[in-house]
Amino acid sequence: MKKREYERDREISASITAKEAILPTYQIIECDPAPERVVQSIQDAWKRIALAPELRGEKLEDLATAKKQGFYCSYYGPFNWANWLGTFLFRELVRDITPVVLRRVDVEVIATADLCSHVEIRIRVLEFVKGFIACSPSKPKVTLPNGEFVVAFNLRDDDHFIRRLEERTVVEPEHYLSKGQVFACLYRWKLFDPVILPSGQPAIRLWNWCDPKVPVGSFWKELLGSEIRISDTLGIQFFESALGRAYYLVGYCPIDEDKLSSGYAVLNTLLLPGMDNTPEASVLQLGLRTKERIDFEKRAEQQTMKNLNMQKDFSVVREYHRHVPQVRFFSDPVFSYEHGK
Repeated sequence: MKKREYERDREISASITAKEAILPTYQIIECDPAPERVVQSIQDAWKRIALAPELRGEKLEDLATAKKQGFYCSYYGPFNWANWLGTFLFRELVRDITPVVLRRVDVEVIATADLCSHVEIRIRVLEFVKGFIACSPSKPKVTLPNGEFVVAFNLRDDDHFIRRLEERTVVEPEHYLSKGQVFACLYRWKLFDPVILPSGQPAIRLWNWCDPKVPVGSFWKELLGSEIRISDTLGIQFFESALGRAYYLVGYCPIDEDKLSSGYAVLNTLLLPGMDNTPEASVLQLGLRTKERIDFEKRAEQQTMKNLNMQKDFSVVREYHRHVPQVRFFSDPVFSYEHGK
């Protein structure tokens, strides 16, 4: 783990000098080697967050308290301040770093327990493969019919993979914390579940943990049955049973067999459960007319985390689950937390 200490530039314009003096000192921690342009952008962006419109009135006074006495003595506390400072920083980074580069990088702000006001800015980076292709530094593998391959992700066009992944894993895709959750999937996924699609094409099923605290959690509990318990690890809750930990089906990633020669299985797109060429569609679309098939596909596209949590209409997922499991238990770890702690 590489560490670099950076001091604030005290010679920035007078218009932000007063606020900048209240900003915490910070330490950049590279959990993975980060591009120099990213590190420089973080340094520049940290200065500019002093101009965040939210930093005024009560919040500005509370940050001044944190500066003198530490985050644990502030009214809003370290978690809220880490969230807000991270949000401000991410907002500035969006202006400096191209989307395709930013999708490879996670910047996490952590408010420390020091008596003085101080934060850690931790950088994690997906490893470059070629072009717009990247993979986790841990290089997780999947076994397909024609061999074992490292799983990588096409980050060029977020409409085809990242956008769908965001839709199926977080409620507010544009939020700073949500970006971190989506990146964590790419960075920490260890289990990639192979499957053959109805067309005969090999694919990977992606699974994410069932959070009991979100609105859809009550529905997952219904599907998982009565023999479950809720466990808590560092404030994160899980459904568990004797069979393992519970996960819900994110979707299916078709694999182009003619592009496996490089040793990588590249995920270019994500099919939501119920979309054309998914197991759910092959069962439930039998006998449907063209218009009914189109309506079926539209309903599948609406099964985002935002819709499921906000509308709380689980009828479509319940119908899918009657034929193709939408939640299940895994005894082996789905995510790895060994790398880039």
